[in-house]
Amino acid sequence: MKLNFLRLRINGFNQTRLIGTLTDAGVDIADLRKFSASEMSFCVAKKHRDKTFAILEKLCYNYIVEERTDASALCKLLLKRAGLIAGAVVFSAALWLCFGLVWRVDVAGNEKVDTLTIERALKENGVTLGKPRGKLDRDALRNAVNSIDGVLESSVEIFGGTVKVTVVETTDFEPPETQEFSDITSDYDAEITRIIASAGTAEVTVGSRVFKGETLIGAYVKDAEGNVTRAEAKGSVYGKVAFSKTETFKTKEYVAVRTGKTYKSSRYSIFGLNIKGKEKHGFEKFETETETVDVFRDLFVPLKLKRTVFYETKEEERVYDPVERAEYFKSIILDEMIVKAGASEISSSYTLTLIAEDTYRINVYMEAEMLIGESRKGE
Repeated sequence: MKLNFLRLRINGFNQTRLIGTLTDAGVDIADLRKFSASEMSFCVAKKHRDKTFAILEKLCYNYIVEERTDASALCKLLLKRAGLIAGAVVFSAALWLCFGLVWRVDVAGNEKVDTLTIERALKENGVTLGKPRGKLDRDALRNAVNSIDGVLESSVEIFGGTVKVTVVETTDFEPPETQEFSDITSDYDAEITRIIASAGTAEVTVGSRVFKGETLIGAYVKDAEGNVTRAEAKGSVYGKVAFSKTETFKTKEYVAVRTGKTYKSSRYSIFGLNIKGKEKHGFEKFETETETVDVFRDLFVPLKLKRTVFYETKEEERVYDPVERAEYFKSIILDEMIVKAGASEISSSYTLTLIAEDTYRINVYMEAEMLIGESRKGE
C-alpha cells in the first residue's frame, strides 16, 4: 500500500478535461481507475490535497475521500487476537514501546547539509530503530551533529519515540560540487519539433527522427579548432510522439449494482491487532468504502480507527452499443496518456473490429507533441 496519499472517487462527466487540468497544475496522479463514463477514482499525494480539492470544486465535480494513509515508522507486531483483555494489555505495552524506544528521527533546519549525513552521525552515536531512549546522551548527539561541516549549532530533543534534531547552518557553507556531466537523452521514439539548449551541444535538428535513448544534447562543447571539452548539458527537447494501444471488450456484461442496503462498522487496531471483532453485515455480495484515521497521531501512538461502510450489491446484465463502448475505452486510453506523458493536445483515431459474438477489439492510435528529454533537476 502506498503511503502519504489520498484516494478520491469522482462523479461527473468530461473526465479527460479534469485529468488534464490536474496534470497541468502539477498534481501527481496515480492508480487511475474508471468505473463508468461519469465515475472514476485515483490517488493523489497528500501535498497536492488542497490544490486538487480546489480544482474539483471549481469545476463542480462531486467527490469523496475513499482512503487516506500516513507514513508510520512504527514496528508492526504479528499478534493473534486474544479478546478485549489481551487488547488492553497489548495497548499498555504499546504505549511503553512508543514512549520508551526510538522509532523515528526528524531533522529540520538544514537546507545545504545533507539529511543523510546528519542521520549517519546520529546512528554512529547510538540512534537506531528500537534503541531505548534512556540510553541516549543528548549532549553527545548534539556534539556529533555540530562536528559536521556546514553546521553552526544544533539542538537535540526526544519526544515520545522521536529524536528531533534542529540545525542552524553556517552562512558561508556550500555543498561540494561534482563535475560529472551527463548527456540529455530521449525518453521516446520521436520526431523533433523544438530544441531549447542553454548549455552543451545539440546533436539533433528540428524534423529529425530519434530513437529512445539517443542523445539529444551532448555534455560537451567544441572550440574553433574542434577541440572537445566536457561541459554541463542543459535544456529541453520536444518531439512528436506516436502511441498505439489495443483493448478487447464485450458489449454484454454483468455489473454490480448497489441495492440501497448498507452496514457501517468501526474498529480499532494497534500494531496490526484488531481490538474489535470482524464485521457481520450478512451481505452475500457487497462493495466497501473505508477511511483510516490515526487517533493519536501527534503523540506517535499507532492506534488507528478504521471506519468501513458496506454496500449490498446485486448483478445486473447490461448491453452496450459497440461504438459508444469503443468511445468509452478510447477516453480511458487517452486519460492514461495524459497522466503518463502530460501531453495537452492529442490527435487520435481508432479502428473497431468484431472478433467474436459480443466481443470487439479497438486499436487506438495517438500522436502528440511532448517533452522527450530535459536536464535533471539540480543540474
